[in-house]
This record gives sequence, C-alpha cells and structure tokens, in this order.
Amino acid sequence: MSSVRIAKEELERIIALCQSLEKTGSDPFNLDVKTLLNRLRSIVEKSKNLDIIVLDAETLYRIALVIALQHKWLKDRASSLFVDSQLVSLKIVAADVRELASAFASCWRPIVSLEQLTRGMVSEGYEYFLSLPTRTAARAQALGEGVGEVVSAPTNLFEERQVVEEDLKKLHREMLAARNDEGYVNYLAFLKAEGEDKVVARAYLTAFLVTEGYAELVKNPLTGEIWLQPFEQKQERRSVASLVTVFRGDGFVG
Repeated sequence: MSSVRIAKEELERIIALCQSLEKTGSDPFNLDVKTLLNRLRSIVEKSKNLDIIVLDAETLYRIALVIALQHKWLKDRASSLFVDSQLVSLKIVAADVRELASAFASCWRPIVSLEQLTRGMVSEGYEYFLSLPTRTAARAQALGEGVGEVVSAPTNLFEERQVVEEDLKKLHREMLAARNDEGYVNYLAFLKAEGEDKVVARAYLTAFLVTEGYAELVKNPLTGEIWLQPFEQKQERRSVASLVTVFRGDGFVG
C-alpha cells in the first residue's frame, strides 16, 4: 500500500506542475515532457491499482495540454518573426556607435519636455493656490447651503493618509484570502469584486500594493489573462516593470 500511496503522490505532483504552468503562462519548454512520460510509464507498469490508472489518465491529459502549449508557443514565435536575444545582443555590440546613435534618434519619441520655471511663474502659481477654497468649503458648496455651518479649518492630511493606509491593508488581506490553490488571484475578477463603480479605485490601490512589493502581476502570453500573486510580507523589488490597464465604457481590458 505504501508504494501505491507514493505513486499517487508523484502523479498528483506532476498534475499540479502542469496546471501551474498553464495558469502562470511560463515557458512550456521549461517542463521536460520526455522525462515525465518515461516516469509515467514506469509507474503504470509497476502498479495496476485502479486509482493509479485513473490518475495516470489525468496526468497524461495534462502532459498533452503542455505539449499543445509548446506547439502554440513555437507558432507564436514564428509568426512574430522572433529573434533570439543573444543575436540582438551580438548585433548591438558589433554595431558602430554612430549607427546606434542614429537608430536611437530615428525611433526616439520623447514624452516629457522641459521648460524653465521663472520667479514670476512661481509667484503666479502661489497666488492662484491661495485663492482656491479649502476642501471642506468646496464639499459643503457641492452639497448645498442646507448642510449647516461650514468648518473652515484645513483638512487633516495625516488623517487622510491613515485612511488610505487602512484601505491598502484591507485590500491586501482581501487579496491574500482570494488566492487559489496555486497562490494566484484573477486580476480582473478581483477589481470587479465590489462592482463596476469600485473598479477604478480598486485598480488604483492594487497598483500601490504591486509597486510596494506586496503583490506581483503575472500575464499569460498565450491567453492574455492577468493574475495577481500576493505575498504575505513585502518583497524587495530588484526590477521595475509596468502594465497598462485600459478602462472603457463597456468594460476594460488589461
């Protein structure tokens, strides 16, 4: 019985490995399919237990899906004229400095421009902000004159910051609780958890959690699905990446 239990555990691990690769969208060639098939054959030949045979069929199905992902991966790379990164690196190293500068200048599209800030402009901006009503007064004006006496004291920025920090902690706890068996949360479903009117606010707070290292965004290049991988503790970020989410009237896409 112990050998049957060990075989079942090994088959279950292989199934979990294949499912994890499908969900995360990792390189399907990271999985050695030939070795897994050989191991699968060895387990079946040694045991004729009914549970082992059923698990063997499930494992074979999962491995077949991985092979299909490998086929799609190669097809996508071929259709996009994929160029190996090492080849690109060699071309850059071998290229002339002037050629590189010319290529950079021809494709450069600056998104930021610099203008000189004069003392007069600073003074004008300062006078403008002094003329603006306080936040409390603006809120009372929006609600109407029947709201009672307006408090003219400035907004307590410290209290507002505390509220935002509490919202972030709450969202982080919610994200951890929503994890599936592989530790991932569907990004779009998570943003819609409180309804369409809360989507933008949840996306904004989620971006802060990802930036601070409390979660990671993972995109499946085959399906286009976006997943959140929340962490129990803050992780140190060694690289910076960005992911744009476009919101539309009929929904949104990542």
